[in-house]
Amino acid sequence: PFGTKPLWYALLRRKQKVGISSYKSGLIRLGFRSQEVHMVGPNRVLTICLDTFRITKQTTAFEFDMRQFKNSTDDYIKAFNSAVKLRTQDLEGTGRPLFVGLSSGFDSGAIHAS
Repeated sequence: PFGTKPLWYALLRRKQKVGISSYKSGLIRLGFRSQEVHMVGPNRVLTICLDTFRITKQTTAFEFDMRQFKNSTDDYIKAFNSAVKLRTQDLEGTGRPLFVGLSSGFDSGAIHAS
């Protein structure tokens, strides 16, 4: 149920109009003003009454258990390094220089460090 894009919505009670889109710009192109467009929060489900055009309920889609059961990340680091090696080992055998374009973000930094 989780994706990478936020969900945007707009409700106009007086005009009895509702819009839902993966992009805020999509709703603006449909004629909603920017201040009328709202983002659904992460891991949230909105229930909208189509008689009143109001949000009647907001619930959590999934309750995450954030407790930690480990005292070490050694197994994670080993699995991560193994995954990077698996995806780059064929490149080493070509005899050509290896280039992997990375940003300066945390994910790219982890790949570089591996």
